[in-house]
Amino acid sequence: MFRLWTQSDVEDTARWLQRRSRLDVLSLSLIALAPIVALDIKLGPYISLSGLTLAPVFLVGCFGGRAVSYTYATIAAFCDFAESLHILPGDASTGLIVWALVSRIITYVFMAEISSRFRDLIRQYARHARTDGLTGLSNHRDLCLQADRVIATARRENKPVSAAFIDCDNFKQVNDRFGHAEGDAVLRAVARVLKRCTRPADVVSRVGGDEFAIIMPATDREGGKLAVSRIQAELSAAMRELKRDVTFSIGAATFEVPPASGDQLLANVDDCQYQAKKGGKDRFVYNTIERQAA
Repeated sequence: MFRLWTQSDVEDTARWLQRRSRLDVLSLSLIALAPIVALDIKLGPYISLSGLTLAPVFLVGCFGGRAVSYTYATIAAFCDFAESLHILPGDASTGLIVWALVSRIITYVFMAEISSRFRDLIRQYARHARTDGLTGLSNHRDLCLQADRVIATARRENKPVSAAFIDCDNFKQVNDRFGHAEGDAVLRAVARVLKRCTRPADVVSRVGGDEFAIIMPATDREGGKLAVSRIQAELSAAMRELKRDVTFSIGAATFEVPPASGDQLLANVDDCQYQAKKGGKDRFVYNTIERQAA
């Protein structure tokens, strides 16, 4: 049954193209170009399909990078030029022929540059949508997406996952006494410590306000507890250096069997953090979850 191409189809196609190598993208675009050129030659001088050769330029620019898109644009421009030779006057001057070629190259390369810039702009917006503007860490939205990704990998590889929630105690007093600029300095200092004390594979996020979260893939209880202890010590040292009376309530957990979802992981660790806060602040509660609840 006929069905329109939905947004989901577009997103699936885009993800599929993103996983392809640049050579694959160039090859696919050349394959798409071939029937257009053949049909244009078949139709003769009265119907031109040269405009259709510009469409793959946009796709190559979005998914293949500038070098690949320029290469494709140049090839497509020569194909378009070759198709146009039969409509040029038989006594056309060399200058006219050269201009016909150069103008096409300029047009196609310009389209390649536009599509490449469009790709860069989309990536920039996507990065900002996933990043906390103050600290440069992942934001809450990205944390949820990354949590699902980590859980899916852990379940596939049957590896443990550790995570931690960190709440800044007495942070409101810093804002009230010294102003929001000093409060922002505290948050940036916390972010620097978390970046320094974690691995590239770990997910480090500012959940919101003065709360932070860390997800540590393929990390057992021993590794997770060691990492959280180091983070707590480094955070305390950073606050002493800033001369701010800020402590940290940390809740952490190791999931020996990965939970069913990222939401479940975050909810469990958030509960640990709540227990730490309720127990008197400036401490951390660490749980080990060996199996999922039935």
